[in-house]
Amino acid sequence: MFKKKFAICLLAAFLSACALTCAAAAPAAAVSGTTKAAAAGSSIPVRKNAVKAPPVSRQELQPPQASDFEWVVNKAGGYALAIPKAFGGDPLAELPQAQGPMLIRAANNAQLMAVNIIDPLDKEHFRPEQPLPAFTNKQVFWKWTHSAWLDWQCSLAQQTDFYDEKLLLQAQAVHDGKTYELLYIFPSAQYRTCIPQALYSLNSFRMEYK
Repeated sequence: MFKKKFAICLLAAFLSACALTCAAAAPAAAVSGTTKAAAAGSSIPVRKNAVKAPPVSRQELQPPQASDFEWVVNKAGGYALAIPKAFGGDPLAELPQAQGPMLIRAANNAQLMAVNIIDPLDKEHFRPEQPLPAFTNKQVFWKWTHSAWLDWQCSLAQQTDFYDEKLLLQAQAVHDGKTYELLYIFPSAQYRTCIPQALYSLNSFRMEYK
């Protein structure tokens, strides 16, 4: 019974988070004298086909703030997005030759995120055809298509392991022969903060300005 009530509450909060993050400006054009990171961070793409939220209180959620994120341009992967600071730092930052299309942030074993690109034609980077790991023993709450720059096939699920209960927001999109994967993992108890931040980050993803 508790899990059923939690799932209903979580779904209502998730739909409200969609509404909170859909009112965003169209991406700004890169102009002379503006860095790619600055151009990327200036706005978020308009989210098409926004999910309509039920009449639930938004006081249950913590709306994301610009100060909650850092803007990152991944030149090897050709993309840019806003990274929630709460998901920690780059665990690969000190490793030699570890920078590539994949991006990882980790606060701990229960709160982390990753961006991955599956590119069969990539001959430069290590194992470019390797997808993000699959998660077993998870309960999927919802699947949907999320359109923001790319058309993402998304799911929100819960998984319980020795790191306690976690929520998994996963998204996958195919573009120009490449498969883009986004993954956000965070404790279930922090859904009020982390769901809006994960959606904000997903909305912000765009191909790098040329």
